Amino acid sequence: MFFKDPGFNFQAIRTLSETYGQAADIGEVISTIKKIEESNIESWKNEWLKTADRLYADAQKVQEENSIRASQNEYLRASNYYRTGSFYMTSRYERKESIALRKKAIKCFLKYISGKDFIRPVQIPYENNYLPGYFIKSSYLKDGKAPLIIINTGFDGTKEETCYQTGFEAAEFGYNVLVLDGPGQGETIYNQKLFFRYDWEKVITPAIDFGLTLEGVDKDKIAVYGISMGGYLIPRAAAFDNRIKACIANGGVSNFYEPFVRNFPKDFMLLKDSDPEKFNQEIMEIGKKMVEVKWFIENGMWTFNVETPIEFLNKMKKYDLTGVAEKIKCKTLIIDGSEDTFMRGQPELLYSELKCEKTFMLFDEESTGQLHCQLGALGISNERIYTWLNNALDYHPYKK
Repeated sequence: MFFKDPGFNFQAIRTLSETYGQAADIGEVISTIKKIEESNIESWKNEWLKTADRLYADAQKVQEENSIRASQNEYLRASNYYRTGSFYMTSRYERKESIALRKKAIKCFLKYISGKDFIRPVQIPYENNYLPGYFIKSSYLKDGKAPLIIINTGFDGTKEETCYQTGFEAAEFGYNVLVLDGPGQGETIYNQKLFFRYDWEKVITPAIDFGLTLEGVDKDKIAVYGISMGGYLIPRAAAFDNRIKACIANGGVSNFYEPFVRNFPKDFMLLKDSDPEKFNQEIMEIGKKMVEVKWFIENGMWTFNVETPIEFLNKMKKYDLTGVAEKIKCKTLIIDGSEDTFMRGQPELLYSELKCEKTFMLFDEESTGQLHCQLGALGISNERIYTWLNNALDYHPYKK
């Protein structure tokens, strides 16, 4: 559509789709995309940075003229463009600059929500540290209460992006919403020095504990929602916390390691055990020719806090719900896209492992939500998912 490189093309669609949440504008996105050189990570960063910087400067000027509403809108789009620009900057040589851009993205988002009474930043107690998040208040409270949904992103998302992709919409459907960066996600990598862990119940259980202290939360109606790799993380957590009444995996992931392995010849993967040094060298060489491979390996090494590709892949093996998914007791929704090439076959596998009351939701080309996590079709995605959740929790706030 936009690029020959599949990674660049998908990320362009991802950013463009966020016009749904007012975090992008079609003209700005198309204009930026046209200036980016094919498969050139430096060009990708520079062009998104130019667009973000221009919007940020204009937002500051407009704010000085006391047009708060206009400045907030520009800050939100700048936040998303800074996030997009930093996306491929994950190697150890790029991380310092990447962190600076990610901090700008958060700064812009905080300027966007400044003065808004329906959302506020929160700190969720976690071991001897905390997890950063946002609490978004329901647009509908019955007897002063509404269900709570905890939404968690995956391998490369942020809590800010989760807000404008789906968090704000969940509040419009009547839910109190807790969005967070777990270990290895968003700012926890560089601020809290926290990295991915396979036992995600240790993350979500404290989040539920915290959520139950928030005002207006119906303690008997707790839902959890995982996006992308969150389709492994959230079901894992649901298997160990019976306070959860509904679980959503978009898309479902039973084994996070398997989709990566199947993309390479068996003989090549055998090198991982027979000649680890050669494997590390060769996969990095492959990365020089394939942007997606380079990004995946380098982002994995950063967020899993390891030094080599093999260390990352070995840690990935623990992200397996075999023997765990069957412990989930709550109503569960497993989502798939007919053209989701990242986790192909995983949603069906996870669905087959469940013993609880379950639903399988497929987005196909006719629905326009066929891509990974329905990017490019966030409207129909949110509508179908939250309609399922309303029925699962028997919660119908706007029903006449």
